[in-house]
Amino acid sequence: MNDSTSNQLNESDLDYSSETNQTDETRYVVDEQFVPKVGMIFKTLEEAGKFYKNYSKLVGFFTKIRNTT
Repeated sequence: MNDSTSNQLNESDLDYSSETNQTDETRYVVDEQFVPKVGMIFKTLEEAGKFYKNYSKLVGFFTKIRNTT
């Protein structure tokens, strides 16, 4: 192969055998008092963030606050 074609990938070079259509269906049981609901009211933005952060840990995902300037 010369340099102009060495970086090209042919379809025959691809391995599709590792592809699956399976999804992770892990289910979490969380007490109803810790599940966010539409219309919840918090005294401060920090209180709301803490509630949501705690919930995310219980069910297996993480949160991140991003500020833009």
